[in-house]
Amino acid sequence: MTLLSGGCHGADLIFEKYAKLNQHQLEIYKNDFLSKEKVISGRTISQRDSSNKNDSFFSNFGNYHDICDRYDNYLIDINNKYLNRKYPTAKDYTNSLLRRDVYVGLNADIVYAITWLDNNNGNIKIHGGTAWACYAYIDKCIQAKVSITNCFIYDQNVCKWFVVNIDYNSSKINFVECNQVPPINKDTSKYAGIGTREINDNGINAIKKLYSANKD
Repeated sequence: MTLLSGGCHGADLIFEKYAKLNQHQLEIYKNDFLSKEKVISGRTISQRDSSNKNDSFFSNFGNYHDICDRYDNYLIDINNKYLNRKYPTAKDYTNSLLRRDVYVGLNADIVYAITWLDNNNGNIKIHGGTAWACYAYIDKCIQAKVSITNCFIYDQNVCKWFVVNIDYNSSKINFVECNQVPPINKDTSKYAGIGTREINDNGINAIKKLYSANKD
């Protein structure tokens, strides 16, 4: 099994710690993974610093800026469908973080996210930057007509896990409370362990229990 991580302080590092303890492989994508300012226009990702272990993935995908543009278009689509925030932002640093988040969401088979749910007069949405990866994964499920997703959200403010379900009759995304710790399917190739930098003790304990409940 392989953990996909953004390598940020907070939930990401806690997931990495317990993934290592459980002998899972790690793929860590830092904040400059898809930064337009980190490369020269016209060069391919495979021509970048050979110490960047992510370069090999992109060696067959052509121009690096074209790849970033592709993710920008996807972010705009995700934003228009689900978030109604501002994208692109004024800073490439922030944009590269969000491109990275979408990459993780699109390439995960399961998502576990430590954050919380915002409730605006019954309109429930995932909080913070973590939302971008989650909604990229959710949108992937919607395109595949999946009703019960493998996107699990831990709301650290109420100490509960929720699974994302899609109601295609009402075109509504529902957050259904889990009655037990979510499973980590041993047949899963890659899973995302992501979340807030502002993780509290509830969130840390939720990650610990997630791994301990799914030990062989």
